Amino acid sequence: MITVKLTPHKEIKKLKWREGLTVGDILKESKWTASSVSVFVNNVPADSEKELADGDEVVLVPIVGGG
Repeated sequence: MITVKLTPHKEIKKLKWREGLTVGDILKESKWTASSVSVFVNNVPADSEKELADGDEVVLVPIVGGG
């Protein structure tokens, strides 16, 4: 099982793990893109090609811009 959290809203989703599952797959299944969020897997920054293991926690942090 993969846990996906979105901060600051703290939305939590559980996804069934499958071999070859990547951060990019998680992003494709959501409304987020790699350019709109920072991704952390088990508290370590990760890119969309990071392959996930059963039990991993993925945290998506929206990137906020302004000026």
